[in-house]
Amino acid sequence: MCPNGDGDAQSHSSTTIRRKAKPAHSRLNILEQVLTLKGRLDTSNGKWQGDIKLRKKFFADSKFPLFTRADVGASYSTKSDEVLYGLKAKKCIELSPDGLLSLDVKGGYQMAAALPTTKKVWDCRVELSQKVFNFTEDQDVKVKLGYDVATRKPYGQIRENNWTLNTDFRKKFSLNYDL
Repeated sequence: MCPNGDGDAQSHSSTTIRRKAKPAHSRLNILEQVLTLKGRLDTSNGKWQGDIKLRKKFFADSKFPLFTRADVGASYSTKSDEVLYGLKAKKCIELSPDGLLSLDVKGGYQMAAALPTTKKVWDCRVELSQKVFNFTEDQDVKVKLGYDVATRKPYGQIRENNWTLNTDFRKKFSLNYDL
């Protein structure tokens, strides 16, 4: 199996990802604006891809505890060459008193800016998440097992400070390092 998950021995390549998130002015910890830039360079052919997202995050208030976090924003990807508008929400239910084991329910909806009637994408995931602080000295680990309702597929993730291993438990996996 190849690292990119497609099983083709001729398609070995390395991808470098640079992600930068910068929070803008925050007021009372209720809302925050975040600009995220993400770039990829395929070392086998020299092609690059880029994504930019501008989101406004709303955090739960004791008066309105329906969600843990909600995001509203827009994104642009060089791969699809289109602007998408979207809304996402997350509800975190703590299953242990220390908050390290949780059940997360995430949902979202996106639509294309140019032709809003043609491209609409919804997303819904349920995740069981376990955090392990100080797994080794200066190293934390987070393990997720989830189910994507939109694609009807399970997935898993093991994340260390900079390394992430993703899998669909069938034929795909990826190993990422964040710079």
